[in-house]
Amino acid sequence: MAGSFGIDGLASGLDTTQLVKALVDVERQPVRQLEARKSKLQAQNDAWREINSRLYSLREAALALQSVFTFRGRSATVTGENVLTVSAGAGTQKGVFNIEVLQLAQAHSISSDPQTTADDLLGLAGTIYINGEEIKVTAGDTLESITRKINLHAAAEVDATIVRVDEEDYRLVLTAKETGLANRITLEGDEGVLAGLGFLDGEGEIKNQLQAAQDAFLKLNGLTISRSTNTIDDLINDVTLELKKEGTATLTLDVDIEKVVKAVEKFVSEYNGVMNLIQKNLAYDASTKEAGILLGDSALIRIQSQLRGFISQVVEGVDPEVNQLGLVGIQTASGVEGAKSGRLEFDAAKFREKLETHFTEVTKLFGAEAVPEGEGVFSALSETLFEWTRPTGFIKVKTDSLGARIEDVDERIEALERRLEQREEYYMQKFIALEVMLSQMQTQSSWLSAQVSSLSSQWGFKK
Repeated sequence: MAGSFGIDGLASGLDTTQLVKALVDVERQPVRQLEARKSKLQAQNDAWREINSRLYSLREAALALQSVFTFRGRSATVTGENVLTVSAGAGTQKGVFNIEVLQLAQAHSISSDPQTTADDLLGLAGTIYINGEEIKVTAGDTLESITRKINLHAAAEVDATIVRVDEEDYRLVLTAKETGLANRITLEGDEGVLAGLGFLDGEGEIKNQLQAAQDAFLKLNGLTISRSTNTIDDLINDVTLELKKEGTATLTLDVDIEKVVKAVEKFVSEYNGVMNLIQKNLAYDASTKEAGILLGDSALIRIQSQLRGFISQVVEGVDPEVNQLGLVGIQTASGVEGAKSGRLEFDAAKFREKLETHFTEVTKLFGAEAVPEGEGVFSALSETLFEWTRPTGFIKVKTDSLGARIEDVDERIEALERRLEQREEYYMQKFIALEVMLSQMQTQSSWLSAQVSSLSSQWGFKK
């Protein structure tokens, strides 16, 4: 209560503050009605926001089912994984391959002669070339310093390492960074330095070969193939083989049906979540007389109807055996309650069977492959869902409208609250005036009583 103070019962004995609150409370009824209206509008706005979020998730699930990448997923099965491992991409074709790994690719590796220590001066000077890269050696170099110089020349394509074989046996080991015969280490230049290190013999040939450079050899369904590496990605389209050891293995490449099944399961789950949410907001319980917050909302009823329409849609230009979702195992839930709810059931076994027998036609039904005569179910559905949920879609318009109405109610509540503050001030001033008047009357009454008593004493009146 602004600008006033209470004088409860000073003259009248009345609880003035409570009387004022009671009067203002009667006049607060319009505010309470507006607050109830705001609460309902806010609940409706929240409900639409939740519906928008769930429809967006449904759109993502629908997009996955109309995506060619979902249907191009490939599974690769290997019997004999200790021989090789495999990864397959979307461009892989179906097939069975018998593979025999005859020889693994190896990186060339050579070593120097033994040196007593790694940091004694070698007294060698000259220029050598490792795979064509120039390395200058000076009389002040040690095994350690030469190793560092080599490793600074990345273009030499070798790794230089000092290996301690024994207490007084240190060797400089050169290993090609890549496998295969084409990456064999070549040594040229000052033969005195190369021979002094022990890399070359008296005839200029490499002296201490630890591992020969060699290509990988394998047979694929009887065809002999060689590669410079054990990682082979150019043999079968979009398939990478990783050779592990010599031996035989069988590679089976097929469509990754389980990837598609999981995508359908995801969609069915999202769809049922949306339909449950719609039913909850549109429901009316006659026994409890409780209604969903969006009961009777024509826009939501239209969404519910359109979603059901997509599920029952027949796609022209697709084999009649699979031209409807119900024919491939995606159908409305059975029973009266199932049909009423609009929920879906998914027969995964039936779906797998249809993929095995009508794979291309199912991709057309879903929209992952073009259908000149019509549009795939999930292509059409995802487009519609996008229109509903985009930043300027009708659901955003709906929530913006509700938001504007909430702001309008807030402004009206604020105006009424200001008016109620004025009314409270008005009532309080009236009661204060009443208390002052009653106090004055009581003062006058006391004065008159005193005067009468005085006169009675003077004239000898007896009571």
